[in-house]
Amino acid sequence: MKRIIVSFVLCMFTVYSFSQKNKALFLHHSTGGGLYSQGKVSDWVKTYNSANSTNFQITERSYPDTPWPWENYPYDYWKLWVNNACDNTNPNIECLPSLASNYGLVIFKHCYPGASVNPDTGSPDITSSRKSLENYKLQYRALRTLMDGMPDKKFMVWTLVPLHRLATTPEQAARAYEFVKWVKNNWLTEDGKSHPNIFVFDFFSLAAEMNENPTNGKQYCLKYEYEGSHTSNNSHPNALANQTIGPFFSKAVVDVLTTNYYITSISINTQGGEREITVDHGSLQMQTSIVPTDALLKSVTWSVSNLTGEATINSTGLLKAVKNGTVKVIATANDGSGITGELVITISNQSILVQNISIIDNLASDTIKGIGTKLTLKATINPSNATQQTILWSVENLSGKGTIDENGLLTTVSQGTINVIAKANDESQSTVQKKYIIALPVSAVNRPNLQNFNLFPNPTQDKIQLQISQMTSTGVLVEIMNSQGQILLKKRIFEPFTEWSIAQFSGNIFFITVINETSYNTKKIILSSKLH
Repeated sequence: MKRIIVSFVLCMFTVYSFSQKNKALFLHHSTGGGLYSQGKVSDWVKTYNSANSTNFQITERSYPDTPWPWENYPYDYWKLWVNNACDNTNPNIECLPSLASNYGLVIFKHCYPGASVNPDTGSPDITSSRKSLENYKLQYRALRTLMDGMPDKKFMVWTLVPLHRLATTPEQAARAYEFVKWVKNNWLTEDGKSHPNIFVFDFFSLAAEMNENPTNGKQYCLKYEYEGSHTSNNSHPNALANQTIGPFFSKAVVDVLTTNYYITSISINTQGGEREITVDHGSLQMQTSIVPTDALLKSVTWSVSNLTGEATINSTGLLKAVKNGTVKVIATANDGSGITGELVITISNQSILVQNISIIDNLASDTIKGIGTKLTLKATINPSNATQQTILWSVENLSGKGTIDENGLLTTVSQGTINVIAKANDESQSTVQKKYIIALPVSAVNRPNLQNFNLFPNPTQDKIQLQISQMTSTGVLVEIMNSQGQILLKKRIFEPFTEWSIAQFSGNIFFITVINETSYNTKKIILSSKLH
């Protein structure tokens, strides 16, 4: 974490013009007002501008003000800015993005009652106005997130204003310092993230007695020499305090304003200086060179413009080739400056992937007639010049059955519905599916004596025997249905004599159908053991 008298942190949200980057807005109440006027902050900045040919400006404003109570503690800023109690139509309770819209830097602080820190309860509550370390930390974390959302703006927060020794206790003063230490040392680092647009002005350490056993005063209370009165408990720092600390504050403001926050140029290069991808679906890692090198927000957003070629790029700048030709890689600064860098990359030796496939069958409909019918399917590939022309064929057997070979030759096995799948044999894995109905041909007739088709006994107590003479090499398809027409069993057999158990099925009436390539026959079987 960088320090001057100032420590870092990140924050804020509207994009602004470069003319606004030299302007600071100071939000304060009485303590800040006293330091601004008696510390001659405006005069210090004018003197600096004259000596350094700069044009920095600082504007001060009482905030928040009516209709808000005269309070500006962590809870108040949280409720106003994070919990949306603010109102942009009233400058006294304006929202933070609106406040920052015309300034490069927004500074806010808390009045001295903020140092009246109570003991923790063990039940922190971000919505509570109770002044405690546990609540303050929750509210500051939410404010940090809010400012993180405005990375093109800078923010500075004062540490607490120490209380007069007569207005606090040693325990309360120690708790105030614990919060100050947390803000300086942990607030902007505890989450492991960078917050380069948030700064901390450590007013507490300048105004408080830091010695453990001072001659006068008390540790972590307002310095004895900065007390307005040694007998009353008014905690406003006196003129000496303001005159002493005023120049430190003025310099801190200018130091933040002069911090090189903006990127002025971006150059893109690659790890090995390559300008071409020659490997199929190869990649190149893009890198940036940022000017100035000490810009606070150096992150960029990567994008790619496909010229004659095609590529993709991820958030870390890894470019992956897709199609031969040229592409333009673009890096855009995330600091609101609008600065971009570009690099043209040539892509070669890329395979052309299949985009889509169509199945061609030359059928008048999606019905294939006959069992054992053979149909040659073909596939058209788009684009036609895809590198890999091989198609992977497969069949999903639904209520019917079929087989298909590597050349797309489909053979029907049993009637019903099948799903033919054609899949590209490349990285695209492009796939098309088409459903076909396998049906018996119209010429199929009901032949009661189909191949000496016999079922016995009928009725039966359990098993039936099926006898078929003159069995062909293609076998026959056997279907067992109940009285509701539901198929209970469907099987192709090749043996002339088989035995089946039907007692396992519910009901007492069944229909057995035997089907070959050209004929079918159905017979009714009664299960006598289930008759009443």
